[in-house]
Amino acid sequence: MTDLHMNALAAHQVIDHAQALDADLILQVGDFGFWPRSNSNAGQKYLRKVDARLAAVGLNLWFVPGNHEDWPALARRPIGEDGLRLISDQIREIPLGHRWRWGTTDWVGIGGAPSVDKHLCTEGLDWFPEEEVTE
Repeated sequence: MTDLHMNALAAHQVIDHAQALDADLILQVGDFGFWPRSNSNAGQKYLRKVDARLAAVGLNLWFVPGNHEDWPALARRPIGEDGLRLISDQIREIPLGHRWRWGTTDWVGIGGAPSVDKHLCTEGLDWFPEEEVTE
């Protein structure tokens, strides 16, 4: 799944669908909606709602960040022993360049992209240079 953009209803639909499929984990790729510093605490409310639904159905969600995330706030979160960034009890971020193996397949998390709407944004508020992947 991709591009939830802090939409709790869409996240709940995905979680319910994953539960119906008896999934072990939800992997979300890009623009999860990590905005804990957003106005009116909307970002914190979103995280609480998604975490609560995940806990209720016994699932975890890992996400690769997209260009529309609060990258400095992500960087301040601790990284667990498994190499994943701790967001909540059920939610983990896959840091840039994190590698892991599922079965016989090696994976690497590479998130972010240049925002095409950068000219409409304010650096440090809703746009961050860290979103662009570099060498």
